[in-house]
Amino acid sequence: MMKCILLASFYVAAMVWSSTTAFLLPAVQKNTVQTNSIIRAPKKLTITKHRSYHEVSMNTGSMDPDSARKLRLREETENPFRKVRMFGYGAAVASASVGFLIAATRLLAKGTGVQGGQEVDELLQNVGIDLGAMVLFSVLLRNEYAVQAKILERMAQGARIASLRVRAQVEGTTKQATLSDFRRGRGMDKRLVIFVGSDEIVEKSLIEAEAYSEKLVQNDLLSIPVAISLDGDGKLRCTGGESAAAAAAGRPHVALPAALNQWQEWAASEVEAALAQGVDVQGQGLTFVIKKNGRVGQRAVGSPPWRVFIGDVEDRQAAGMDVTNI
Repeated sequence: MMKCILLASFYVAAMVWSSTTAFLLPAVQKNTVQTNSIIRAPKKLTITKHRSYHEVSMNTGSMDPDSARKLRLREETENPFRKVRMFGYGAAVASASVGFLIAATRLLAKGTGVQGGQEVDELLQNVGIDLGAMVLFSVLLRNEYAVQAKILERMAQGARIASLRVRAQVEGTTKQATLSDFRRGRGMDKRLVIFVGSDEIVEKSLIEAEAYSEKLVQNDLLSIPVAISLDGDGKLRCTGGESAAAAAAGRPHVALPAALNQWQEWAASEVEAALAQGVDVQGQGLTFVIKKNGRVGQRAVGSPPWRVFIGDVEDRQAAGMDVTNI
């Protein structure tokens, strides 16, 4: 009877150990892949109709290894103690695993009739402690990997958006710049409102924005229309919105996309995610707000509510709140 109990205990302990390993390995493997390429496939997130400024994540595409290394170094600089915690948790998991294997082997030997050594009660206690430590520190280590992956994903998306180029009016002259040039403290502080949709709704949005041109400029809001079309196979193409672009060219509240192939790559991942959730991108459009600090402030379905955006900034200013980061 005692032999059966010991064998059953060993089996249960082995199953727990196996499950713990299976729980931890996927996070480690995913993090290893992201070390080289950050995110190889776009991640689809829910598109909301929320109209206030709030932090959201966006899709990410592929990234070259050199940029991935730079992002990882940046992440390590911002979170210097994460590596220490991960090393400590990993060492604890390894130590508990070794202790478990030793105690479990001795327990199995007891079950087969080997005499001497530790008592069964003491071995069972050691197995339980080692398994508990393995589970606890595996959960903590997996959580660290998951948090790190989310931060790297956010940084990668931010870097990708920041590299997109536009043609904007700067001090009366047309200048080509990246979106990162409009961040706070770089001489052209702007809140960027990117609107993706068909030629027709992009043109309609530009007409609506024209009525608020002076207010948009006063509140550092810059409209970036991204006109797209989808063929029968669902393949996206940035059309540039020739008619809309011609009408908006030279306006101080509008910046037109340059290097359309880069915009097309970025828009494709966003549109793919929206279509998968049943959003009529061409008919409704997608709006993205990039705050002055470079973070994504809003991601929503529909055309930009210019009056709401202007009101948000003016209300904050009237209340004496910070407007340098929104």
